[in-house]
Amino acid sequence: MAVETADELHRALQELEGLEGTPLVEAIQQAVDSARTLFNVTGCGVMFLDDAQVLHYAAASDGHGRELEQAQTDAGTGPCVQALITNHVVKTVNVTTDERWPEIHDPLRDTRVRAVVGVPVHLGGSVVGSLDAYCDSEHEWADDEAEGL
Repeated sequence: MAVETADELHRALQELEGLEGTPLVEAIQQAVDSARTLFNVTGCGVMFLDDAQVLHYAAASDGHGRELEQAQTDAGTGPCVQALITNHVVKTVNVTTDERWPEIHDPLRDTRVRAVVGVPVHLGGSVVGSLDAYCDSEHEWADDEAEGL
């Protein structure tokens, strides 16, 4: 298992080495797609703050991931928003029933998104966005899973 993960990490890093000169959005999309495979999750996404400190969708590995990002952007709440605001990893076994974010239950109910982990993204020591990973079934996130993201 560890050898497979190391090999996958090596392949992902080799792919990222070839991104020099690639437009930023395409590079972010490729990183999100690689993270999905590397961490063996259903999907991943990332959101970034703009100059006005408003959180925006940047990339997702699939349509359900985009719906997760959009639901959080529209509601102004969710695990990824909370990760950004608190600068801490935020986990949920099932985002569609988690009492912390009732505003996003309905928009996500018909998606494959269930277990979600949100991780703050740092640049130059400041939180500039959040990365999320999701599973299509309920899942208790282990600390090492979140640390890997």
